[in-house]
Amino acid sequence: MMSMEMIGSTPTTSITDLKANPMNVIEKSKELNHAVYLLNRNKPVAVVMDKEKYEQMTELIERLEDQVLYAETEKRLEYIKRNPDIETYTVEEVIGRPLSEVDYDPEDDEWE
Repeated sequence: MMSMEMIGSTPTTSITDLKANPMNVIEKSKELNHAVYLLNRNKPVAVVMDKEKYEQMTELIERLEDQVLYAETEKRLEYIKRNPDIETYTVEEVIGRPLSEVDYDPEDDEWE
């Protein structure tokens, strides 16, 4: 039987319990809707969570990163508007061809 302690609001279990029954730790994480700290000699060394929770977390992180980038871009554009002496360049000046001729694959996040 897996012992479940808490560090703050985060459930914990030992690596020994993980080795004995890995699915039990994953199911407990899913049941609690919370990651579980893995302890080695009573110190947190890793985190276990179910796949759905992990995917939700990474999707949220990606959305937040997009929002931060958007806000930074808006801030920079506003700064440029307020400081007309700043030298700016067109896409053609930077990459040597019109933007309409540039292929961008959002899946790879690469410019070609």
